[in-house]
Amino acid sequence: MREKIKNATILKKTVRPDKAQMLKQVQHDMFVQGDMMVQDDVSVQHDMKVSCHCERTRSNPANYFARSADKVISPLTFHFSQRCAFTLAEVLITLGIIGIVAALTIPTLVQNYKRHVVETKLRKFYTTINQAVTLSEVDNGDKCDWYFTDLKGGAKLDEDGKPIEGSSNVQNWFNKYLAPYMNIEREEFTHNGALIIYLPDGTSFGPENPNASQDWVFRVNPSKCPFGTKAWGTCAFQFQYYPCDSTWWGWKHNYNKGFEPYKFNWDGNYESLKADCADTSKTPIYCTALIQQNGWKIPKDYPLKF
Repeated sequence: MREKIKNATILKKTVRPDKAQMLKQVQHDMFVQGDMMVQDDVSVQHDMKVSCHCERTRSNPANYFARSADKVISPLTFHFSQRCAFTLAEVLITLGIIGIVAALTIPTLVQNYKRHVVETKLRKFYTTINQAVTLSEVDNGDKCDWYFTDLKGGAKLDEDGKPIEGSSNVQNWFNKYLAPYMNIEREEFTHNGALIIYLPDGTSFGPENPNASQDWVFRVNPSKCPFGTKAWGTCAFQFQYYPCDSTWWGWKHNYNKGFEPYKFNWDGNYESLKADCADTSKTPIYCTALIQQNGWKIPKDYPLKF
């Protein structure tokens, strides 16, 4: 028994120093590795110039945590703070790139938006006015029975220059046959007695010739292109109301229909419409028909700019 106790004591003395030595070696290795990791992180972050303010805490091998951002990095302190920001040159370069991109894209976006507005309002007006004609025929008979090519005499003015109620033949005709089937915001007259009808969506239309009921002008934005403004094909669009049969070849694309884009003497060729729309030497009244022929979409090669 004494021999066994003696052997155990010798074994204990032999193992404990080895175990202590092993633990000491492990701690030393962890110390060195931790120090190298900190140094590597500092080097990488310094090279990248990270654009943020952050604090990161690492634990040391003895599980101690540093609490202060101002402590010097050491093997026993694995806490450090990163304080960095964009340089002035980087900010200026970024702003310059943003400015260039904006300059290239914003004009295109504005043009596309204006085109979309015109397309939407043109299509809506064309549908609305022709629905009114169809509904009126139910109550008033065939449109040829209540159509008049020329309604002589615009609105008469009183001593104050204001239109006299009921003095415009065009207004009387419109209010009887078409206005009851449309949502009208208001009506007014130009200085020469021509009728202008305003719709709730901000558009207007009317026979700008006070003595006729077949030439009608639709204006997408009358506040920017009021009566008399030369904005044909971009804000003002010509329509024709020539519903009755005619032996005159020039009106074949308009008669027996409701309100249609102006197509007088059109040869039926799409390229002819485009050429007439692009002709700045005369009023480009064929632009409405050009858009209609493209499904009420403004063609990509539309000759006018908005």
